[in-house]
Amino acid sequence: MTIEISLLITLVSVGFAVFFGLRNLKRNEKTDVKEEATSMAILVVKLENIENGITDIKSEINSIKDGVQKDHDKLITVIELVDNVNSRVRELTNDVHRLEAEVNEVKQGAK
Repeated sequence: MTIEISLLITLVSVGFAVFFGLRNLKRNEKTDVKEEATSMAILVVKLENIENGITDIKSEINSIKDGVQKDHDKLITVIELVDNVNSRVRELTNDVHRLEAEVNEVKQGAK
């Protein structure tokens, strides 16, 4: 009879140990799943923030490209205007030299 009681106590103890071990295992799995879900949610939010930052940077780069293109077009217009002004100045300089030469001829002829 003593052997049966000790065997019964041992079996009950093993049964409780298995029961509580399985319960803790399930609880730990649930906790791990919750922690993993939380980590994934945080990761997704951070990735979305990075995506938004990249989108903003792309927008700013496109805006800068547009500004540079406008400045480039203005610069080309200014260069063309300067070339036209230089041509006109050369023409006027040639006209002044020609008129000075004619005035000198007239002065010499009048003497």
